[in-house]
Amino acid sequence: MVMAVAETTTAEGKSASGEARRVKRSSGMRAAAVLATSAVAGALSTAVQAQIVGAGPSAPVVIQTPNGLPQVNINKPGGSGVSVNTYNQFDVQKAGAILNNSATMVQTQLGGWINGNPNFGPNDVARIIVNQVNSPNPSQIRGALEIAGARAELVLANPSGIYLDGAGFINTSRATLTADCR
Repeated sequence: MVMAVAETTTAEGKSASGEARRVKRSSGMRAAAVLATSAVAGALSTAVQAQIVGAGPSAPVVIQTPNGLPQVNINKPGGSGVSVNTYNQFDVQKAGAILNNSATMVQTQLGGWINGNPNFGPNDVARIIVNQVNSPNPSQIRGALEIAGARAELVLANPSGIYLDGAGFINTSRATLTADCR
């Protein structure tokens, strides 16, 4: 939040010896500090909003659906129909997220109509979507995770754990969640 302030301010009070004093201070530095703090807070709130973050050579592209949900354009599946995707962070908020398993425009329950996955060719479809999270933090799944297009098995692996609170799965034939259980 940016706040307008006067260039100078006046303060009244008593000194340690009890004398009444009026002090005139410049608030230019204070205004600069408020502005800098606001800029940092704005940058942090943007970083906090990024809930699904791809990483490494198998990182998928994450965009937003027209209604603002995260849409993961998963990687092209190999010959056996397995799409492998790696992340630094994989958290699903209450509104949900979509894994795009369609080469063409498709309607989803959570995001409405979405464009086809640009990573796919005309006949590409994943049978299994593997999502590997490499993070010191557990994944938090607080909403539905929908597979757009062809139904597929979903694998979510995070060695730091997976926290479920309101989790759900749409258009999945099977969901496997795995964590390091030492």
